[in-house]
Amino acid sequence: MKFAPVLPSELYYKFDIGDYHMVQAHLLTKNRRLRDWCRRTVSRGHTLIMDNGVIELGSPAIRPLYDAIKKVNPTIVVCPDAYMDPQETLILMYRHLSHLQSLHCDVMVVPQGKTTAEWIECALPMIAQPLPTLVYIGVPKYLDTFSDLGRLHVVDRLVNEFKIGPQYIHLLGIHSMLSVAAIVEKFPDVLGVDSTLPVAAALYRTGQTISTVDKVVLDKMDWHLTAWDLSHEQIASLQENIGWTRHLVANVPSGDRSKCLGMGHHLSAPKPSS
Repeated sequence: MKFAPVLPSELYYKFDIGDYHMVQAHLLTKNRRLRDWCRRTVSRGHTLIMDNGVIELGSPAIRPLYDAIKKVNPTIVVCPDAYMDPQETLILMYRHLSHLQSLHCDVMVVPQGKTTAEWIECALPMIAQPLPTLVYIGVPKYLDTFSDLGRLHVVDRLVNEFKIGPQYIHLLGIHSMLSVAAIVEKFPDVLGVDSTLPVAAALYRTGQTISTVDKVVLDKMDWHLTAWDLSHEQIASLQENIGWTRHLVANVPSGDRSKCLGMGHHLSAPKPSS
């Protein structure tokens, strides 16, 4: 499994963050340097997942998503979806999936639901679509809030019941390191996982306030480096955290997994919007 650190836009091109990336489409709108970085990563053969920004913005950034396809040619595009709303998510999938595929995109669909059973019911018609190009399945971190190892249960069903290859499954965010480790142990070929946790942990470790860290943990759209310039200590901590997280997800874990990210705080998933 590969790891894509989700970073403030000004940090993507300042780190060696591997060859697996996730970027929010709306961040490219006003950031030419980030667009140029995305084009370079794709030209080097890296995997670039272009997210639709539904968590950050409350609704998917559809126009920026299509603009990003034209400007940077991402490897995978996350189909517009609605957070925890299976009906609206299916409407958006039927509206956009064929069009995205006509642009020669590999697409990630993200089933949604307020329970595990509802999530699976949303996934069924997505899996049943006649698909001319590869389609990936995104599995949200909030599934781990429904039950212990809830996301492992879902991945197990996708692989063993619905015959989805693990290499076409991406984990959206990290709610629990132990949950991700359990998935890695059973399905080491899962494609990847993304998270803001390395940034949040770097801020925790260097004394930032909880309000600043919450902006990162909750994936708010107002990530601007000018709001909290990272010190050399924070940069070093962030690079270390990215390395530890990549090590965790790339190998069958053993020993003290809490050492990864060097933090004792439990970071909860975003709450459903009211």
